[in-house]
Amino acid sequence: MDPTQFVVPITLAAVAFVWVPRVWAFARWRQMARTAVTYRLVPGGSRPVDLDEVTNGVSGQLATVDTHQWRQFYRGGIVVHRFRDDSAVATALVVYGSREPDTVADGIASAVGATAHREPDLALPDAGQVWHTVRQSYLGRNNAHKGAGLPPVERAADEIVRMMSAHPDANICLSIACEPTRNWEDDRLRDWYQTRSGIWDDTESVGQGQAARVAIAATTDDPTLAKTLTSGVPDQLHRWPFQDRGLMVASTRGWLATGLALAAGPIVVLLWRAITWAAAALGFLGGTIFDGAATGEAIGHLIGGGTTLALIAAAAVMVVAGAIAWNTSAGFNTAQREWKMHLAAGLLPVERAWRYSPMRYYRYRRHLAARARAGQDDNAARPGVQIAGPYPYRPHTLVLSSEQIGQLIAFPSVSSTGTDRTEAVAITAPGDVIEATRDAGRGAASLLGHDPKGNPVAIFDEDRKYGLFMVGDPGAGKTNSLLQVWAEDARARQSKDRRDGRMAMLWIETKGGGADDAERLLRHVGYEPNRHPAGYVRIDAVSNTGPRLELLDRTDPEGAAARLVAAMRYAFDEGSIGARSEAALNAAFTLALQVTDTCAGAVGLGDQVPNAVRIATILMERSDNNELKGRLLKAFLHEATLQRMRLTGWEGPPTDHTGTFTEDFRGRFKTEEPTGGSTGSPMYDAAQAWAYYELGVPSREWSSIFEAPRNKLVALARLSGVWDPDPSRKVVTLNDLLDYHCAAILNFGAVGSKGVDSETSERMGAILTYMLWETVKTRCAGWLDHGRSVGLYADELSHLSGTGSGDDVIAQMHDKGRAFGMQLTFATQRFEQLPQRTGDAVLGFGTRAYLRLENAELAKKASIDLCGGPEGAFSARDIREQDKGRAAIRLRLHGNGQAPFTVVFPYVMDGVRDLEAYTRELPAGTVVR
Repeated sequence: MDPTQFVVPITLAAVAFVWVPRVWAFARWRQMARTAVTYRLVPGGSRPVDLDEVTNGVSGQLATVDTHQWRQFYRGGIVVHRFRDDSAVATALVVYGSREPDTVADGIASAVGATAHREPDLALPDAGQVWHTVRQSYLGRNNAHKGAGLPPVERAADEIVRMMSAHPDANICLSIACEPTRNWEDDRLRDWYQTRSGIWDDTESVGQGQAARVAIAATTDDPTLAKTLTSGVPDQLHRWPFQDRGLMVASTRGWLATGLALAAGPIVVLLWRAITWAAAALGFLGGTIFDGAATGEAIGHLIGGGTTLALIAAAAVMVVAGAIAWNTSAGFNTAQREWKMHLAAGLLPVERAWRYSPMRYYRYRRHLAARARAGQDDNAARPGVQIAGPYPYRPHTLVLSSEQIGQLIAFPSVSSTGTDRTEAVAITAPGDVIEATRDAGRGAASLLGHDPKGNPVAIFDEDRKYGLFMVGDPGAGKTNSLLQVWAEDARARQSKDRRDGRMAMLWIETKGGGADDAERLLRHVGYEPNRHPAGYVRIDAVSNTGPRLELLDRTDPEGAAARLVAAMRYAFDEGSIGARSEAALNAAFTLALQVTDTCAGAVGLGDQVPNAVRIATILMERSDNNELKGRLLKAFLHEATLQRMRLTGWEGPPTDHTGTFTEDFRGRFKTEEPTGGSTGSPMYDAAQAWAYYELGVPSREWSSIFEAPRNKLVALARLSGVWDPDPSRKVVTLNDLLDYHCAAILNFGAVGSKGVDSETSERMGAILTYMLWETVKTRCAGWLDHGRSVGLYADELSHLSGTGSGDDVIAQMHDKGRAFGMQLTFATQRFEQLPQRTGDAVLGFGTRAYLRLENAELAKKASIDLCGGPEGAFSARDIREQDKGRAAIRLRLHGNGQAPFTVVFPYVMDGVRDLEAYTRELPAGTVVR
C-alpha cells in the first residue's frame, strides 16, 4: 500500500475543513447586510438618571431583536457607531436580522433618551485601518463596586469623547456590535466562571439582564488613538473582569490554519511511514500488513504523489502568515478587506455561529457531554462540580451584560457632546501658603509643586498626619504626583535636621510598573541597598530570588492562622468567608503552619519547611481520591503522635500506621476520650481540630465551606516571595520594617516576564494592609510623641481597601493611626472603585488633590468637596478640563484647611536614570541593625 496516494485527498479535505465554514459564514453575513437598517440617534427629551433605566430598555430590545429569525437568519443584532461629525461626536444605530427594525431602534433610542431617524444613505467614515478589542487574561471577580452602586450612565461615553478630543485631527469611527447569547452559551459561561471563582451565580461580567456577544472596533488613521480607544473603552465598564488590549485586525489565524491544512497530507504520510519503519525495525507487522520497501525507495515514494507540492504551498502560506504577524498592514491581510466590507454595510462581524465553525461545534458537543456526565441541570448549581473547557469565544468576542451595553450606547454628558476643549481655571495659592512655604524652605516641609504663577507649594511635616489623597483619571499624572511626594519624603528621611532616619517608608505596589520608578527615585536621591539609614529593601512577591517577606509567625501557629484568616476576610469578596469557613480556615492554617520539613520530604514536597498556603489548599480539597493529601495527613499524624509522646509522656497507639489516613483519623480521634483542652502537643491539637472536618463534614457541606476561599488561595500560594520558606533567602518581617525604620518597596505586581493577575495582586495588597495595621498597633505606640513615623504610599487605594467584611482598615488608619505616627499618602483613579466605607474615609483626609476627572458626576463630586457646595472657585468643568499634571487642591496648613487652588506637579522622573544604569545589588534580606 502506497500512502502517498492519500496526500492530495487529505490535503483537499483539510483545506475544505478550514475554508468552507469561512466562506459560508461570510455569505451569511452578506445576506444579513441586506436586512440592515441605519438610523441616526439624536439626543432629545429627558436623559436617563441612572443605569438601571438604560439597562431595562436595552435588555428588552436585545431579548427580542432576533426572535423567530432562526429559519431565515441565524441571528440578529445591533451595531452602534460613534464618529466625528464636524466638531461633535455623532451616533448611528444599525439594526439587522429583525422583522421590526423600527421597533428595536425606537426602543434602544428611548432607553438612552434619544430619538431614532432613518438615514439609509448615512455614510460612515472609511478612516483607515481597522483595530479591535482583544480579551486577554481573566482578572477574577470584580466587586469593587459593592456599596458604591452602579456607575454613572454617561461614564463610558464621556471617556470615548475625551479620547477623541485628545486627537482633534484624526479621522475616527468607533463601532460596537451586540448580539444576544443563546441559553446554552449562558450555561457554558456560568460553568467557565464557576471553575475560576467557585460561585455559580452569574457570568461575572454578565450581570442582570440580557447577555450579549460584543465586538468593539475602531477604524482610524491614527494608530495611537485606535489603541487608546479599543483598549480603554472596556475599562470604563461596570464589572469588566478581563485584561484587554487593542490590536489591528489581522488574518494571521486564517493563513496559519490554511498552512496547516496544506501540510496535513504530508504529515499523515510521515506518521504512516514512521509507524511502518518502527514496526519493521522491531520485527512487528513487518512483511504482513506493509510491504518491506527499502528506506531509499520509501523516501522516493514519500516525495512523490503531490507531497512536495503540498509542503511547498504550506511553507509559502506560513511565510505569509508570519509576514502578517510581523506587519499587520501587509497586503496579504485579507481580514482588513473583509471587515471593511462589513463596515461599509454598517455591520461588524462578531463571532461565527457554532453551526459554521467546526471547532466551536466540537467544543459545544463536548461541553454538553460533560454536563450530562456531571448531572448538572440548568437551574441549580452543583457545589464541587466544575465543568469548563476553554473560554467559549475567540479573544475578540466579549460577553457583556445589558448594563455594560447600556453604558456603551448611552450619550455623553450634556457638556461633553462636542470635541473642543476649553482652558480650565487656574487659581493662585493663598498668601498664607506661599508665605509659609517660602519661610520653611526645605526645613520642615515637602515640596509638592508650584501654583500657576510659579510660587512653590509645600505640605508641612506636621500636617502629614492628617493624610494626603489624590484622585485622577489614567494619564492625568496621578502616579507622577505620588512619586513626587515619595521622593521628597525619601530626602527628608535622610536629613538630620528633619526625620534623621526615624521614618519607615513603605511603597505598596499592586500593578508592577510603579515599583521600578519608586526604586529609581530612591537610587537617584542617594539610597543604596544594605545601608542604614540611607538604604532600602525591595521585595517582589513573584520572584524566587532576593529577600522574602515573612507574614506568618511559625512560633505561634494558632495566632498566625487567626491573623491571616482575619486578613483574608477583609481582602476577599464579602460572603466568601462566613463564620463556619472562618473556623475551618483557622484549623487548616494552624495545621499547615506546623507541617515540618520531615513531613514535606516524606510526601515529595521538598526537603524544607513547605509553603503554608499551598498546604492549606491541599487540605481544603476533598479527600476522595486525593493521594497527596492522604499521605500528607498520615505523615503529620505520625509526627504529631511522636510529639505528644515526647512532650507529655503519653503512651499512645503504635505510630507505624498501616491504614489510610481516614482510617487512622477515625480510629484515633473517635476512640479517644475528650480532653476538654490542650493535649500538651500543638501538632496533636491541630490534627484533632482538623479531624472534625475530615470525618464529620459531608461533601456538599464541604464545598460550601471551602470552595470559594480555596479558589482564591490557589493563586495566592504562587507568590513565592511571600509564602515560600527558603533558607537561601534572607527574611524580612513587618516587625523589621517598622522597628528599624526601613525604606521598602513591596511589589505584588509583575516583574519582567513574571506576571500575576491583577485580582491576586489586589487581594495580596489588602491582606498586607490589614496585617500591617495590626503590626503597627502592637509596635508603634507613642511614635507620634517621639517624632517617629510610618509613611504608607499606594498608587491605587482600591487595591488595599478590601472587598470583604469587617472594619475598614483605611478608615481606622486615618482615624486612629495618628498616635502611631502614620502618614498616609494614597491615590486612586475614581471614587466608585472604592468601597463606600473607604470612599467616605478619604474625604476626611487633610489634603485632597483632584487631577483631571473626565466623568461629569465625579468631577461634580470633586467640585463640591473642594468648594463646600455646588458653587465655588472650581466647577465640575474646570476639574474635567485640567491639563496633565495639574490638580485642584485643598491643602491643610498648620492644621487648618485652606481655600482650594491650582497646583502644578513637576515631572519627577526628569533626569532619573534607569535601574540598569546602577550596579544592581539584591537588597538585603534583613536591615543592618
